[in-house]
Amino acid sequence: MKWLLISDTTDSLDELGSVLKENDQDYQVLNPGFSIENLQKLKSDFKEAASCFIYTKDNKDFDSRTAFIAGTVAGILCAEKVQVYTNFDFVYENSVYKDDLVFKFDTVKEAAAYTKKHFDDFAQKARKRIAINKLLDRGIPFTADCCATYIAKNKEEIFEDFIAAGIDVNSRDDLGTPLLNIAIRNDNEPFAEKLIALGADINAASTDRGYTAVMDAVWRGNEKLTEYLIKKGADLNTISKEGQSNLVLAVGADRVKICKLLVENGSDPDVKDSMGMSAYQYATLFKKEKIAEILKPFHKE
Repeated sequence: MKWLLISDTTDSLDELGSVLKENDQDYQVLNPGFSIENLQKLKSDFKEAASCFIYTKDNKDFDSRTAFIAGTVAGILCAEKVQVYTNFDFVYENSVYKDDLVFKFDTVKEAAAYTKKHFDDFAQKARKRIAINKLLDRGIPFTADCCATYIAKNKEEIFEDFIAAGIDVNSRDDLGTPLLNIAIRNDNEPFAEKLIALGADINAASTDRGYTAVMDAVWRGNEKLTEYLIKKGADLNTISKEGQSNLVLAVGADRVKICKLLVENGSDPDVKDSMGMSAYQYATLFKKEKIAEILKPFHKE
């Protein structure tokens, strides 16, 4: 990450730099000093800064130019939601963002110690903010519905930006379909695995059909995703809005291997649908002999 350090002494660079190097393998310190020319060259990096440190060795004796530069930069950074840490009383006391985004420290040692202690929080907030900015710069709103759109389009880079930006993995699109279901409906195993690893509710049901993720996998005929969701503990006896169970869906679509997966992992072949028929009864009624033989050992009625 990029760390902006505006200082009139190299001591601050050395001490803070050692802390950043220790905690951030990819750290990059930007040290333009109080030079307008150097700051202009770096202005495109401002919104990507993890944090900014404004330090002057003489907090009481400074000229109007230095005060102007420090105040202007602090204002620009705060507008980008970048936290600013400074020993410069002029900047701190005259900031409308005081104690929200602009924080006071007295010595470089104090700033270094604080950074080390709170580095993880720094980094997490910075990564989220930078990821949101990346999305906005592309004209992509940071909303669950937009995230769902790019999941459906299998856009990995944009999906990863939404994840980095802190999208709620249990959020839904505007039609009420969970992000996990959308990944399943598009046969996207990597996205599904990522969402589940981050805490997506594996048994959340969509508003449209009342399908859980595993029901969508069954409906798609995706054996690999069905098996994966089973291993992750998906409930195999949920009922859709149309009153269908996972097994009824699988039997109706003649998914022989999926029927075997479901019944051997606890899906009940005798659960009735809204028509009063069970998966086993459908299999026998429509002479789906292979499926009927698979379900028969688990049939109890």
